Amino acid sequence: LTAFGTGDGGAVSIEAPALELRGQRLGIYSNGRGGGDGGPITLRVGTLSMSGGAQISTASTALGLGGDAGPIDIQASRSVLVSNEGGGIFDLRNLLTGDGTVDFTGIFTASLGAGDGGPISIRAPEITITDGGVIGSVGFLQGSSGNVSMEGDRITIDGGAFVDASGDANLGFAAGV
Repeated sequence: LTAFGTGDGGAVSIEAPALELRGQRLGIYSNGRGGGDGGPITLRVGTLSMSGGAQISTASTALGLGGDAGPIDIQASRSVLVSNEGGGIFDLRNLLTGDGTVDFTGIFTASLGAGDGGPISIRAPEITITDGGVIGSVGFLQGSSGNVSMEGDRITIDGGAFVDASGDANLGFAAGV
């Protein structure tokens, strides 16, 4: 769901025993443009499996305007897997500007203007981020990143994967991981 003009992105809520997102340019999005906020994304699943360039994201992409990225809240009763196997190289610039191809696997929130990146919360007994998968929140220009939290009995981050909550190097402010 993407709002153009000054509107906000809509809310996305999914409940399912299993959710599999596999493939480039496949995903769940709620974006605000023109100063609008990205909407919230809520997933209540048994398992979540992402690979091959699939994405879950909420963003506000109006350069210099005040929209915030919405929150992402994921609860899985069994497991969450974010693997970039079969996906492309992480490129945040292309993600935010729409230039080039954005085909890495990840869960992220971002604000390109004065607004903040939204918080990301992932809760599951087993959480695995691997093969270059990305979990991150970022705020550019005047915005701050959102907090990124993961709660589980077993959390694995390996194979070039990363979790990040970064502000812009010049003006934004980082939150916590």
